[in-house]
Amino acid sequence: MIYRIYPSKDATLYEDTPRKLQNTGKDEILEIGKFYDTDNTTLLGNSRALLEFDLTSISQSIVSGDITSPQYRLRLENIESREIQSDYDLYVYPLYEGFTEGIGSEADTPHNTTHVSWVSRSLSDVWDTVNSTVGKPVDPTSIPSLEAYYNFTANVGGFEMVEPIKGTQGEDPSLVVSGGLLILSASNYGGATANLSASLDEGEVYTLSFEANKLTLSGIDFRVYKPDGSYYDDSEVEGYFDTIEGNKSYLMSFTGSAAVGGSDVHKVQFTFFDNNGADGSEGSLDNFYIYSVVEETVVIFDQFNIDGTLPSTYVINDEILNDENSSQSTTIKDFKLIMSGSDFGGATVNRKVSLQEGASYTASFNVDPGTFQDTDGSGNPLGIQFDIQEPDGRLLDSSNYLQNSYVSVFTSSQDVTLYFRPEQDGNHNIRWTFFGSGSGDFSGSIDNVKLQSDDISTGSAYTDFKYDSHWITNVGGGTWYSASFGSGKAYYQSFTKYTDDLNVEVTDYVSEWLDGTRTNNGFIIKKSKTDEQSTTKFGSIKFFSSDTNTIYPPVLEVRWDDTTFVTGSLDALDSDDIILYVKNLGTEYKESSKGKIRVFGRERFPARTFSTTSNYKLVKYLPTTTYYSVVDAETEQVIIPFDTNYTKVSCDSEGNYFNFWFNGLQPERYYKFVFRVDQNGTVKYYDDNFYFKVIR
Repeated sequence: MIYRIYPSKDATLYEDTPRKLQNTGKDEILEIGKFYDTDNTTLLGNSRALLEFDLTSISQSIVSGDITSPQYRLRLENIESREIQSDYDLYVYPLYEGFTEGIGSEADTPHNTTHVSWVSRSLSDVWDTVNSTVGKPVDPTSIPSLEAYYNFTANVGGFEMVEPIKGTQGEDPSLVVSGGLLILSASNYGGATANLSASLDEGEVYTLSFEANKLTLSGIDFRVYKPDGSYYDDSEVEGYFDTIEGNKSYLMSFTGSAAVGGSDVHKVQFTFFDNNGADGSEGSLDNFYIYSVVEETVVIFDQFNIDGTLPSTYVINDEILNDENSSQSTTIKDFKLIMSGSDFGGATVNRKVSLQEGASYTASFNVDPGTFQDTDGSGNPLGIQFDIQEPDGRLLDSSNYLQNSYVSVFTSSQDVTLYFRPEQDGNHNIRWTFFGSGSGDFSGSIDNVKLQSDDISTGSAYTDFKYDSHWITNVGGGTWYSASFGSGKAYYQSFTKYTDDLNVEVTDYVSEWLDGTRTNNGFIIKKSKTDEQSTTKFGSIKFFSSDTNTIYPPVLEVRWDDTTFVTGSLDALDSDDIILYVKNLGTEYKESSKGKIRVFGRERFPARTFSTTSNYKLVKYLPTTTYYSVVDAETEQVIIPFDTNYTKVSCDSEGNYFNFWFNGLQPERYYKFVFRVDQNGTVKYYDDNFYFKVIR
């Protein structure tokens, strides 16, 4: 089935000064364009379109099972295109912030300036421009195999300044943390390199991601150096670049190189220089990550690379206060989780993880009980105790462990590998308990906590996609995510001058709205940042909006295969010359109706047989390659096209049929069904006045 829903709100944002504050929430068009002055020489600005759809009905239908495994497509009908390029792309992104529609129109004089515009997203809120690349917060500890992470909230992290060049007036370049950014500063032809050293393993695949903005620098050169002093080139790096221009998020991957002289240190370097002799040029870095790709079977891999407090996936409970009623402490230091207790105090460290009933898991970690005593006063082993707690609170016992791997207490430093099988689905706690059984301070540690299962496919890598707002020097115009979180897809459509209706898949975006990964704030449609910033003239494309008085409003199509084909005792209709008719088609359907439309076919000239039943009344089933379409009766505009996946005709023991939801059509209009039968290498269409009207 192909089900259509219409926008709950939409608007165009205009960047040029006369319209920067203008609201167009009730305009009949959505315009994506690039505008120049009357001399057609000076760029005044761009325009972008916003749309939002209410997904309540879709969500309910998915929960009820009426919609299964859907595909989603966004469709806009073109009105006109003026002075456009021969070839161009339009991008569709999910909005990071919501908007209120307003009641303005582009033709209003004076302009309506309330609610959404290029500058504002509502009556009282402007689009977020404080940090144009800050999107959904990411817990770095959720990234398997994290090697380095810096968000520059307190210090420069692992970066150091090397090869400084003073400015002509003696000014020193600098690396300074300000406003949650690492600021690279230089003056009067000075410069330096921001260097990060990282120990990386030969042959392992690493992902490097960060956000960078050249700001007032002419550019920032970028390199990743191998231990032998050479740097990676474009043939060795996926997503390679060597110069940072503008403001954007960067994502690339490469393979660790061989160690030299016992050193596996790779260097990530950002070289900056004031080329213009300016008194104070700067750029910035933010949210810097290095992480390695993990095996598909890895559920968790915690390496404790970020010094400080426990990650959010770890919880302290069952705490025993010491003799002075002081809490026990845990911290991350030197790539280990340090457990500290004193004076008859202790606690339990819990690592939360969702496990599946009956699946086989391998847990491994390094444990060092350190100065926790081996035994208590009665000779019972202490050290660091290990166990796994099921969702109902019960601890796994030796019967749940495989290959005789059950160990409950570790009293010496060792590499641990355990095999177990949970008895329940849900959140489990992997637990390490420590206790200082005497006076004084005690400490131990764990590191390299890894959980794998060959029974479960978990995905092969982690990727963080944040939203990409408008570049900092040009405030406003919306905020949006640059891709899907899960798949990393960014949806766009390539156009030519003669193909200008928008019909683009947006499945991953909508799926993330429905499962709660993101908030449904709607879509933004725009040209690429490169095209918007370039001097190339683009012209404009106009699409019908939801306020059009035509049959062409924007739609979000929900497509799923609802076909069943059970023929029972029916015979096949295999004639090349058939008549097709609809038995129970009503003349009118209420807007909220859902119908089961019966479709029958017969031979035009049935063979004469000696029978008590007329062959004209004998029900036979149509080929599985029978499809339906919906056409506007007045304009002959195809509303729902033939689709070999989503408009197939079904069959049961009574004959052929298809399900149809009439609220996907505009009310108070006449429509008709048209059918297509693909059989024996030929395609035949049946358009025999199968008319109906949708009423409110």
